[in-house]
Amino acid sequence: MRPLTRCIGVLAWILFTGGLGLSEESLLLQTIAQALQKRDAFFAHGSLIWDAQIEVIAYPLEDPEAFLKGLEQWDQQRPDAKITSEAKEEFLRKARQTHRCRYQTTITVMRSGAITSLKSEKGGACENGSIEKIPIYLLYNDEQGYGMIYGTGIHAGSPDGKPQLWIFSHSSPAPLNSTSETYFFYPSDWVFLANFSVLHVAGLSRRNAWRIVKATDSEVILEAELNGGAVYANPQRFRVGLSKQHGYAPSWLEEYSPARITAGNKVVYQSFPAIKIRVLEWRKTERFWMPQRWERVRLIGKQLRAGVRLSHKETRIISLRQIKWGRQEVAMHFPSGTDVLDFRLGGTDIAYGDVGVVPEERVVSYRWDGHLPSQDRLEQMARQQAQAQGRRPHPMVQGILRLVQWGVPLLLIAVGVYWWWRTRRS
Repeated sequence: MRPLTRCIGVLAWILFTGGLGLSEESLLLQTIAQALQKRDAFFAHGSLIWDAQIEVIAYPLEDPEAFLKGLEQWDQQRPDAKITSEAKEEFLRKARQTHRCRYQTTITVMRSGAITSLKSEKGGACENGSIEKIPIYLLYNDEQGYGMIYGTGIHAGSPDGKPQLWIFSHSSPAPLNSTSETYFFYPSDWVFLANFSVLHVAGLSRRNAWRIVKATDSEVILEAELNGGAVYANPQRFRVGLSKQHGYAPSWLEEYSPARITAGNKVVYQSFPAIKIRVLEWRKTERFWMPQRWERVRLIGKQLRAGVRLSHKETRIISLRQIKWGRQEVAMHFPSGTDVLDFRLGGTDIAYGDVGVVPEERVVSYRWDGHLPSQDRLEQMARQQAQAQGRRPHPMVQGILRLVQWGVPLLLIAVGVYWWWRTRRS
C-alpha cells in the first residue's frame, strides 16, 4: 500500500509542476507567475486616480540646415506642399533652441474584471513653453480581445479636429501610438497605472517569453524580447526588476529599442532605455503592494561611438491620489453619432500605430450608436460599404491612410538624410 501511495504522490507532483526535472529557474518563474496572477486578480475591481507632473524637453538639432535641405527635397516630389522662406526661417530659429514644456494631467483608471478603461489628457503641440491638453479615453476588453480609443487628435490625420473612435483587435492593452511626441500611454505604462501583470505586457504572454537574468536576496530581474509585429512594429527588449519584499511587484522596468539589425537578423539594441520606470514610494493595500509614486522617463536619441545624443526627453512623476474598491460597470461613454473607424477586420495586433498596413476595404467606417457590431455584422457592413462606394474608401479613411502611407516614409527619409549627412561629416 505504501508504494502505491508514493507512486500517486509522484504522479500528482508531476501533474502540478509540469514534469520531472524542473530547473530552479523554472520553479522560480512559476512562483512569480502565480504571485503576479493573484496580484492582478486583486486589482481587477476598483478605480484609481493618478496625478501626473510632466516635463518635455526638445533639444536643438545638430545641423538644422541639413535637415531643412532634406525637407526641401521632399517638396520636389510633393507639389501640394511648399516650404516658404518665412517657414524656413522660423524652422531654423526653433531648431537651434531647446524647447521645454511643463504640464500636469489627471489619469483615471477603472477596472471591472476583463474590462479596463482609462481617461486622461495627452499633450499636443508645445508652443512658447505651454502645451495644449487633449482629452483621450481608452478602453480594453480582455475577454473579447478588442481595444477602443476615443478623442480628438487621435492621429495627425484626424479631419477638422473632431473627436473620433477607433476600434482594434488586440491581445494585450496596447493603445494606438500617435505622431505626437507627448502621447501618453505605452503598454508598459499599464503595468503601473492599472497593476496589470508585467508578464503579459505588449503581448508577451506566450510561454517561455521571459527568462531570469539575475536573482538576489532583494529582487529578481527578468528579460524578454518581442520580435515586432504584435503591438510594436520593431523588435523590443523588456527588462524588469521584481521586488521580493513587495510580493514580486515590479519596482522598475526598462524598454529598449533596436539600434540596428544585422544582415543575419540579429538585433543590436541601443545602450540607453527608450523608456525607464522606477517606483519611488510604495503603498500596501491589504496584502498586496502597488506604487504610490513613480517616475517614468522616455528618451529619444541616437547611439554614437562617443556616447548618446538626445533629441527628446520626457519625464513624468506620477502620484496616486485616490483608490476605490468595488465591482462597477465600465460604460462606453461615447457620444452618439461619433465617427468610427473599425480596424478589427484587419487582424489582431496591428503594429503599433501602423494603420496603413490594413487594406482599405477592411476598414469599416460608421457612426457610433452605443453598440459594438459583431464580427459577422462588421463583415456585412464592409461589403455594403464597398458596394455603396464602388470600393472607394470613406473620405475620412482615405485621408488618414494617405497620411500614414506618405507621411511616415517621408519622415524616415528625412531622418535618414540627416543622420547620413552627420555621419559623413564626422
